[in-house]
Amino acid sequence: MPYPQPQSYAPYFERSLGATEVIPRGAYGPEAPFGPILMFESNFGSGLGYKEGYQRANARVPKHIDVNKTVLMGDVSASVTWDGLPIFSAGGIFRTYDSDRNRIYGFNGFFDYDKGYGNGEWTRATVGTESLGKYLDARMNVYMIAGDNSQLLSSSLLPGIQMMANSVYQTRVDVRDNAYSGGDFEIGGPLPLLGRYGMNMYPGAYYLSNPYGGDSVGFQVRWEALITQNLTVNTWLSHDGTFDTNAWVSLQYEIPNYRKKRLLRDRGVRERLLDPVVRANRIHTNIDTTNNYLALVNPTTGGAYNLMHVNPNATVPGDGTYEHPFATMQLAKGANNAAYDIIRIQPNADDSGSDLTINGGMGLFDNQILMSSLVPLPLSGGYTLPVEAPAGSTLAPLLSDPVMGAGGSVIRLANNNSVLGLRFDASNAAQTVFGTALSNPLPITDATIVGNEFTNYGDAVVLQDVSGYLRIQDNVFKGLLGPSNDGLRLSVAGGSTADVLVADNTATDNSGTAISLTAGAGSTLNADNPTGSSPTGIVGNTISGNGFGISVNAAPGSVVNAAIEGNTVEDNTFDGLQMTADNSTFNLASLSGNTINRNIGNGVFVHYLNGGVFNAVSEDLNGNGSLDAGEDLNGNGRVDYGIVSNTITNNKTAGICIFGEDASTGRFDIGGPTPTLANDILGNTDGGILADLRDTATAQMDVLGNNIQGGNADPGLTIMLDFVDPSQGLVTDANGRQVGPFGLAAYGFNQSQYDLVTKAILATVEGHYRNLATSADSPLSTLAPGRELNLDFVIGDTGTAPSNGATEYYVITIGDSVQALGGLAGQSADIGNIRNATGQGPGQGLLGYAQQSGASAVGVYTNEINQLSPFLNPPNAMGANGGIYVDRNNSTGYSVDALTSGNLTFTRRAIGLVSSHELGHALSLRHIQDNNDVTPNGLNPIMGTPAIDLPIQALVQDAGLSLQGQNPGELPGEAPFTQFDTAQLVTAIGTRPKVDDSANGIRIEASDNARLLGSTFNNNTIAGTRQNGIEIVMNDSAVAESVTIQGNQITGGGGNGVRLEANGAGAQIHADHTIGGLGTNIYGGTSYTQANQISGNELDGFQALATNGGQIRGNLIGNDISGNSGNGAALLVDKGGEIDFGTPGSNRVIRGNKLNNNGGAGLLTNQLSVPGSLSEIKADVLGNDISGNGGGGIVSRLYGVNNAPPVPPALIDNNRLDLVVGGIAAADANTISGNTDVGIEVYATGNGNAMVDLQDVTVGGTIDGAAASLDGDGIR
Repeated sequence: MPYPQPQSYAPYFERSLGATEVIPRGAYGPEAPFGPILMFESNFGSGLGYKEGYQRANARVPKHIDVNKTVLMGDVSASVTWDGLPIFSAGGIFRTYDSDRNRIYGFNGFFDYDKGYGNGEWTRATVGTESLGKYLDARMNVYMIAGDNSQLLSSSLLPGIQMMANSVYQTRVDVRDNAYSGGDFEIGGPLPLLGRYGMNMYPGAYYLSNPYGGDSVGFQVRWEALITQNLTVNTWLSHDGTFDTNAWVSLQYEIPNYRKKRLLRDRGVRERLLDPVVRANRIHTNIDTTNNYLALVNPTTGGAYNLMHVNPNATVPGDGTYEHPFATMQLAKGANNAAYDIIRIQPNADDSGSDLTINGGMGLFDNQILMSSLVPLPLSGGYTLPVEAPAGSTLAPLLSDPVMGAGGSVIRLANNNSVLGLRFDASNAAQTVFGTALSNPLPITDATIVGNEFTNYGDAVVLQDVSGYLRIQDNVFKGLLGPSNDGLRLSVAGGSTADVLVADNTATDNSGTAISLTAGAGSTLNADNPTGSSPTGIVGNTISGNGFGISVNAAPGSVVNAAIEGNTVEDNTFDGLQMTADNSTFNLASLSGNTINRNIGNGVFVHYLNGGVFNAVSEDLNGNGSLDAGEDLNGNGRVDYGIVSNTITNNKTAGICIFGEDASTGRFDIGGPTPTLANDILGNTDGGILADLRDTATAQMDVLGNNIQGGNADPGLTIMLDFVDPSQGLVTDANGRQVGPFGLAAYGFNQSQYDLVTKAILATVEGHYRNLATSADSPLSTLAPGRELNLDFVIGDTGTAPSNGATEYYVITIGDSVQALGGLAGQSADIGNIRNATGQGPGQGLLGYAQQSGASAVGVYTNEINQLSPFLNPPNAMGANGGIYVDRNNSTGYSVDALTSGNLTFTRRAIGLVSSHELGHALSLRHIQDNNDVTPNGLNPIMGTPAIDLPIQALVQDAGLSLQGQNPGELPGEAPFTQFDTAQLVTAIGTRPKVDDSANGIRIEASDNARLLGSTFNNNTIAGTRQNGIEIVMNDSAVAESVTIQGNQITGGGGNGVRLEANGAGAQIHADHTIGGLGTNIYGGTSYTQANQISGNELDGFQALATNGGQIRGNLIGNDISGNSGNGAALLVDKGGEIDFGTPGSNRVIRGNKLNNNGGAGLLTNQLSVPGSLSEIKADVLGNDISGNGGGGIVSRLYGVNNAPPVPPALIDNNRLDLVVGGIAAADANTISGNTDVGIEVYATGNGNAMVDLQDVTVGGTIDGAAASLDGDGIR
């Protein structure tokens, strides 16, 4: 029968069915077999997995296996997207019709090519199955990407990190064009009622997956509308989490037509054999933006960071993850193991230590970090761990061990631990045991301790036997005076090397040492490279109110390399900075930019012994200020200058004290060639720079360009502290009380410590009245900046004139009261008995007490103060009545025993406070209330009293004079009034320029066989010292080998300008290189005259004394030594001494000086006493100006034994003078004019031998002075 197709297709079907096969009519039933089909499809909208619609041409070519029952079709499609991208697919379809079930079953497979979004080329294999029926269809397809499934478009790291679980992650944002594999299925069929009109609905679901884009499950629904036998419209809707919601429409039109014509009618099952396969014709692609969490790697372990989280605010115990942190440190301790890298602790919202206690302390494992969540911890990759804190918290987490035992530690360190940003309380809960916050039970290498605060400890941080890199920075060591010994104590393990940075720490109230560093035997401690990539040094620390400030020690065989810079070290009981080389080497590359003030010991103390070597020398060998080849001695890449640019003031011993003993060697550069390198060494009680050399120790010193000043040579109103000693017996004080010796033993000291204790008390009282706020600090003060009270303090005995020569002075009598006074610690004889509020006095006080100069004005009773010790509880143990009551059984031992335990800080503060308080009364001040007083730095007011409201605990705390306070009206009928302590004292006492007393500017003393090697003392400004400007003393067989003193300004001192003394049979001073000079020195590119300017000193401008066989060889050249109260220059010998300033060929000469207007002689050569051995003075005096002196121009006196007739021993010339004045050259002539008493005098008695050579001498204008034996002679 004929086929209902176009005629041209008939032969094809005949071939496809077989040339000899007979085709029965019943094989097709009512339908004719179909042939090739061409379908045109238009897709509109963004479909699932593609962004643009497309046009598709599809051809399906059947191979009928069983006509109208089983068919195999080839399927080829070519498509183009709306934006022009090509798409291809090819595959095969197998379908079979089951007439019994009236269903079609089919399988299909395709290979697809798609350019998706145009970023890549994707290929895919698809297999599917289907079951089609009259009422229900089911289809399922599986899609498999072949080849690449992803194209990376961009990749970037987000700037932040985040914590999850126990790790830290960075986020990488990848933008990819991904091709998805997966599958879908649908099931459905004709819609109720509408199905007869060709309306079918197919709900379904799909699963798509890509390793870069993730997995996505979605639902979809397809509405199929059979419009005609050729036209089908499909409307799709899908939704999932990756591809979101998509809706699209496809129109399919097929030719030729093999079906019966129809409109909006369904199709029979069999005729659906030729339908296109329902599948995703496009490869599912998506532009995915993914956040990939990459765990940060700990470079130390090579694995991901492993964090333990602790949050005491948590309400459940937790597991240590970020999401569920441990709620207590005790849980953290139990869970801690070596796998954790970081233990991160959040503070309590109320900043308490609740749930942060660790019973028995906690040990860390190697490489662990223990830290606060407030610390922005740098991590690998340039990231920083974020800061977190609960609302309300302002402080770091507080860790403690409530069951702290003796020798215990809150945290025990292992190798390479870091402790960051935490607070530590190292006492037990009752504050009766004080342990250590951080320590290492075993030797360790590497540690970082940064940003912590330590309180209530015995020792805060003890690092013993350490090596590697140690960083201790930004910590607060807040000691508790009494229990707290050291803030930081670090020792390098023997034979090891440690690189150490101790920087920007604050340490207060440690009774021992604030910061102590020791290089153990045979070890090396490197702390000399503050600007390196791993910086080392001792820099930027603030140290105050401790026993010792900073101590750096080199044990036998060790090496210390140190740069100590930018520290502030003030108000410590002993030395501010202490450095020791004991049979070791200490290289002090730099001591620079430090402020070292008001320490009761030395500002800086250097001690080298037992063969030790101490070097503090400049690397700037040519003085040009830059680092040249061969100058970088320590390899730190910068110029180190030695001891420069420091401010060292008001220390009660020396500013810088150098002590060498045994066979040890020291080299010191102090100051430098430019003004910026000068040290300001001001008002240090015993001297600016002092050196003491003993045994066979040596020192080489270059002291250049420093500013060294004392106080005022004229003493002000003087207060003498008389610490009654046993030799005085009983002393009657101003109050008529008998006062016995100061009982040191009751305070825990022995008699050998008498000077130490009394000096510390003096310094405390002096500090109270010297360190006052000025008008620049507060408008309540009338003290001008740069001024101080005209008040001096000395130690002395009643009835003996004070050591400073004051003519008006008053005594504070300090000792044990014979009478029992019931806790009366001290008493002034009157209010204002020394000076009243208007400056009148003495004896113009409130009660009219007849105060006399030189008499006791105040009594201070040390035994009564000592008895107050049991009442000195800390604030948390105070009684209800302000601290007067104490329960000894429930009080901490350190407070009960504060004044009996040998604690010098407690002792000096207590006795010092009482002394200053009672002196305040004698200087017109009344009591003030502690409440609402205005005292600098919030200190306790000195004029407060427990009789009003000052806690008795103030006895052992720091105190100061107030700017303003309220007196409640103590006298009958007296109204309350305001007192301005500082302003009132300014009126009562008066002021003067502020520079405290200093005995000597520079003093070098050597004994035994010690040596001062070739040294220079140049360009220093030395003013106002109580004794000598520069003094060099050689005793015994000590030798100063080559001394140069040039370009100094030495003025206004109470002693000599420059003084040399050789005292001993082998003592020698070689000062012929040179004292002064006629040329210039060039420092830092600037020329400076070599001549010294020495004027306004109370004694001689220059003095040389050779005694007991000592020898001095030197010169004076080109100096201006004028206006001194004593002689201009004095050459003195005694008891076999020898002075040679008269060998010109060896540069021993007095030439070109100005010796004018001095109170004594211009030049004095004198033998001091009747000798028993030969003494000799040689002097060539050439080309000098010697004028206007009050005691003669050149005066020589020799005293010899008169052996006429000779008697044994026959000493013919037991002292000699070889004096040459002038010479044959015109330049050698001296100008000697206008001197009083005599121009030139030579006086010899007994067997004295004076050889005098006067050449080209002109003497004029001599004045007849008061000397009876001199008549104004020119030459006598």
